[in-house]
Amino acid sequence: MGISPNGGSVRTLRAHAQRLALSTSHFGPARQLPASPIVGEYRPPFLRDAGSLFAATWFALRGAKIAWPLEPCRYDLVVELDGTLRRIQVKTTTQGAGTSAIVGLSNSRKSGQRVVYAPDEIDDFFVIDSDLNAYVIPYDVVAGYGSIQLGRYRRFIVARNGSQLAA
Repeated sequence: MGISPNGGSVRTLRAHAQRLALSTSHFGPARQLPASPIVGEYRPPFLRDAGSLFAATWFALRGAKIAWPLEPCRYDLVVELDGTLRRIQVKTTTQGAGTSAIVGLSNSRKSGQRVVYAPDEIDDFFVIDSDLNAYVIPYDVVAGYGSIQLGRYRRFIVARNGSQLAA
């Protein structure tokens, strides 16, 4: 056929042959690919690592522009939507909504003591529980609290079980 045996042309020939139900055994062994893509199960202990990404995705799906601050900073991301900037602090809990999940709204300073956020530091909390329910809670609603019981803030749920709900 006048085709040099480089990886791209052989793959193309194999693909066309498969589509036409032709044998390619005379091409030699094909590289074996895994039977399925990498699929792992959801592991709640890793929610803390994924929390900011989950929040950024939720906002981005609504057309927001996302900015990641340089550390040290009291907020995790900045969201710009319709010309409005909001400083978002992301919090996660390994408790599910059915267990009256408690989530901490403070963080540790170098001294080791828990410090609540001040009004000039953040605008909203984006909270995710282990059932992947997400909440956007305005700072003013929980100002001064070191922790909250999520069951009291159901009106702020924006996603249930990881599904993206309408705002």
